[in-house]
Amino acid sequence: MLNIIRGLIIYALVSLTISGCNQNFVTVKLPSLEKPIYAQHEKDPIAKNAVIPDKRYRYRPIKLSETNKGEPVVDGEILFDSHGKILEISQQSDTGYVSYIVENPEGGHDLNYFDPIKGSEPKKFGSIYRADSGQNYYLHEATGNKYAFSGYYLGSHGILLARNKHTFIHFSPNTQSEPKVIRLPEKDKFEYKLSDYQRGDFSYTRHLLVKRFVDNSRLLGLKSDNEYLYDYSWFNIDTGMITTVFPIYIDGRSGKTVDDYAYNLMFLFATNEGPICITREKEAFKNVYARNLWTGQKELLFTRDHGIHSMNAELMSSKKIKVIAGMGFENHEIDDVVGYMNKNANVLVKKK
Repeated sequence: MLNIIRGLIIYALVSLTISGCNQNFVTVKLPSLEKPIYAQHEKDPIAKNAVIPDKRYRYRPIKLSETNKGEPVVDGEILFDSHGKILEISQQSDTGYVSYIVENPEGGHDLNYFDPIKGSEPKKFGSIYRADSGQNYYLHEATGNKYAFSGYYLGSHGILLARNKHTFIHFSPNTQSEPKVIRLPEKDKFEYKLSDYQRGDFSYTRHLLVKRFVDNSRLLGLKSDNEYLYDYSWFNIDTGMITTVFPIYIDGRSGKTVDDYAYNLMFLFATNEGPICITREKEAFKNVYARNLWTGQKELLFTRDHGIHSMNAELMSSKKIKVIAGMGFENHEIDDVVGYMNKNANVLVKKK
């Protein structure tokens, strides 16, 4: 449950039960894509120098893992709650907080959070119960307010409740603000949907991956029944806006979804400067970009006219982001992406 892997698949968006037992506990299965609707492609707002709110959050990473028995481990200590069995905890924490879901004696499940850095005791910020119909669930706040939902996504300092495939409610504990309703945007009568794969801790990055079918038109306006173009985008849960967009072409004959393609084309890392996204994109994968999702900065790291056939990125023990790009018969690398973005803006490595 706590496999910390590159990409971090949303555990809470995969099935309708947990281990086939806890029937009061719901997760959501996203519906399949509708029939494609032709629409004009929307260009990357960052590429057009759009103004992006520079809203920053303190970077406080917490190491999460699990024992051989599947018990959650937080900063080297097994997480235990005397009130009941812990069913799930946030898969990643870059805020210094950890949220988790635990069984309660009344047949429901409590939402708790705590700050392991300060050693604080867990606090409850809501409870989950099944509705009488059995089709929906309710989150009960301490104030007595109830919110219906059909699925959720747990962050390190809050939870997103799915009302439907396009609308969510964001709860963040220890704040004076009301829960925020979030609706994914609509473009040309076709709405964005949440991606099956998510990256990072949304409580820190403030972003979700969303997708939208665009068209199956190719170069020179020709149509193809086998190749499809999607917008894969980062959506800001604070502003309710698309922060950045990059196109993905997929081969309909491959049996892979757009999420399968995107999984190998993108990385996301939390840093002191903000969430840094690394992507390999454009037709024939000619370019590798780095983006800061908070500031809107976008830098071209590598480019090659004949395409970049591979790309890998990792966060080193030094906390620096290293990117390796396969260009022809050689690999080229940048061992400090943030430093490169700060000191070498608009300088790029190019190979014919």
